[in-house]
Amino acid sequence: MPATPRATRWTGARLDDVPAGRALDDPRLGLVVRLVIIVSLAVVPLDAVLYLATGHPILLAKGLALAALAAWTAWAWPRMSRRNVSSFVGLLSIGIIAVVVVIAQLLPELALGMLAAALIPVVLALPFMAGRPLIRLMAVAWMAMVVVAIVAELGLTASGLPVWAVSVLRVTNAASIGSLSLLLLWQYRSRLLESNRELDTLVGMSRELSTTLDPQRIGHLMAEHLAVATGADACLISSWDRVADRVETFGQYPLEQIPGTSDSYALDEYPETRRVLDDQVVVMVDLADRDADPAETAYLRTIGHRRSAMLPLIAKGETIGLIELSVASDERFDERALRVASTLAAEAAMALENARLYQELRHQAFHDGLTRLANRALFNDRLEHALARGARTGSPLAILFVDLDDFKTVNDRMGHARGDQLLYEVAERLRSCLRTGDTAARLRGDEFCVLLEDLERPLEAEIVARRILDSIAESVRIGGSEVTVDASIGIAVSGGGGSTADELLRNADFAMYRAKSLGKGRAEVFRPGMRVGASERRQLESLLQGAVERSELRLQYQPVVDLESGSLTGFEALVRWQQPGHGMRMPADFISIAEDTGLIVSMGRWVLTEACRQASEWQRRARRPDLSVSVNLSARQFQHPALAPDIAEALQAAGLHPSSLTVEITESVLMQHTPTTVATLERLRRTGIRVAIDDFGTGYSSLSYLQRFPIDVLKVDRSFVQDATLDGEDSVLARAIVEIGSALRLSVIAEGIERREQLAALRAFGCSQGQGYLFAPPLDASDAERLIGAELRPWASLMGDTSPPSLRVRRGRKPAVPSMVSGGRG
Repeated sequence: MPATPRATRWTGARLDDVPAGRALDDPRLGLVVRLVIIVSLAVVPLDAVLYLATGHPILLAKGLALAALAAWTAWAWPRMSRRNVSSFVGLLSIGIIAVVVVIAQLLPELALGMLAAALIPVVLALPFMAGRPLIRLMAVAWMAMVVVAIVAELGLTASGLPVWAVSVLRVTNAASIGSLSLLLLWQYRSRLLESNRELDTLVGMSRELSTTLDPQRIGHLMAEHLAVATGADACLISSWDRVADRVETFGQYPLEQIPGTSDSYALDEYPETRRVLDDQVVVMVDLADRDADPAETAYLRTIGHRRSAMLPLIAKGETIGLIELSVASDERFDERALRVASTLAAEAAMALENARLYQELRHQAFHDGLTRLANRALFNDRLEHALARGARTGSPLAILFVDLDDFKTVNDRMGHARGDQLLYEVAERLRSCLRTGDTAARLRGDEFCVLLEDLERPLEAEIVARRILDSIAESVRIGGSEVTVDASIGIAVSGGGGSTADELLRNADFAMYRAKSLGKGRAEVFRPGMRVGASERRQLESLLQGAVERSELRLQYQPVVDLESGSLTGFEALVRWQQPGHGMRMPADFISIAEDTGLIVSMGRWVLTEACRQASEWQRRARRPDLSVSVNLSARQFQHPALAPDIAEALQAAGLHPSSLTVEITESVLMQHTPTTVATLERLRRTGIRVAIDDFGTGYSSLSYLQRFPIDVLKVDRSFVQDATLDGEDSVLARAIVEIGSALRLSVIAEGIERREQLAALRAFGCSQGQGYLFAPPLDASDAERLIGAELRPWASLMGDTSPPSLRVRRGRKPAVPSMVSGGRG
């Protein structure tokens, strides 16, 4: 498109108006008009001579009628044709019919010859009129022929002219009518040939356009056919980018770059071009037009042309682009040329729309609809080609398998709509971390894959992975809430144990699972030994499906002991998986898989139901209403909207009082400080259910959590208990956690007590309850029931005088180790 400003003088001709010839010059019509004037004026002198020879006034009247027709035609042609050709042709035709009827009335001897003259206006009007105006004209012509025929048949009073004068008039009349008829027949033949050529052009262009769906190829074909069909020296085809508000050239004729043009320009610089697109009008520009904008004429001079015409490309009623035709000569674009251009433009617009739809469908077929990243099919195709190129060049490539950690928890907590927003944001961050030639794809759900080509060294893949991890870890604001999500990435490099696309993807998948097993939020490079662990995980995932329905889950119960009296206060329910053919599996073997797959929700529901049922049964049989049971809840379970109803249903079905149930959550649940978290905790607290923080101190501990949320119990993690002694420095953290709980008036339970010195230290610190192998390992329900019935204080012997006198004396005073708490609640 033009590189100089282009403000055009518009004609206001809509594309639909082009066939009517509005504001356009038609050389063939001009030829007919000139012939009508010439014939009319040529006959007038002859009538004058005959009038002088015969003295008959009829000849004078006939001459005056013809002179009036010629004068009106000469006056109206340059004026009316500029406004509306069809109106001018209609009036001219009526004028000719009127003259025919007048001559037939004046000279009945010429009536038969005038019958043919009455048809001339209809033939003249056919190319320029249509619809009701043409029908009305044909009706008028038919009535005129009837009148003329009646005059000829009835043989009304003869004009009284001499026979020789009548003969001269008949010959003149035949010559005039014949010349006009022959001219119209010749023009009809010319129009027929032009129509055939136009049809051939249209068919030829349609045939060529049907062979391609490439928009640029379509543009070049369109430009060539339009230029040839209209006689233009150059043609540019452009698309309209509505978003960027720019016009982009994608087809031209000739193919060589036209001097003075550019491939793109902004519409705000060219208001008249915008009008072509907005109003769908035809715009004509003439270098000789003194009223034309100087910038427009400057553009025409730049490209060395004198005239141009712009037409909109319209598909389904919407403007999609622009056609610009230009000529270097003084020849104008007549009605025929623009009619051809509009016909070809309609066909071309359809081809362009089909190409656009094809490209859109192709994009949908190879891209993910949500994230707009490549999908699995496109990723696999690019990976295959990248491996082939790498084999030729020797450059390594890498696959990064990216899986979001605990994304299902986000989906459950916030809903799928906001989960989709998070996936879209993750996709955008993936894009921002990659080079132009790299490929990011969404494989399914929360799984993404990245293809890195032409690496100089394998270490580059780890650098990119680190960049991706850091980018994804930044919080995202969705729906008024800050959401944080991490990812685990598996890296597989070509030549490192995988030579095919499938092998590389599997290796990256193995490495990703290894990253998850090591704590998530990290990247791991594939090593051959990872295949074994990943294969086992996939097998376990398959076997875990339906474990609840097959009654393969078991509960074991570890006693919780009062550290002052040695009495049994309750049990912690611990789930086990009795895998057929394998034996009892511990939670570490399958809980992470259950969380990743979502099975944890149904498994947790079963654990709640069974634990409540068993606790209620023990309370009734042993007459111990004080016995409690605690159940662990994962982050995903806690965020599930059905958690509170599930707990209520389990309590009701078992007949267990809510105060007998303690739910244990980790600090990670509190870190996801959402309205759902707070509402669930408050709802549980209102019903009387106790809430415990499990493994306290191992995560991102914050005292504000303990004050902000309704918490009843702190559980000291076994990692702090194992080093607890009366006088060792390693006991500082255990002592501090116990003090925190005491200061906040929370119950404190120590986990993993295995030795007497640990028990002694914890009792000295003021820890109220504990559990561990020193008292009992996790027990089957039957063994736990026997323990309940054995004696009231089964561990009283362990609770002897285990504290040294010095510490017993100081109990209740300020501890020897500086406290981490100053002025607790209350």
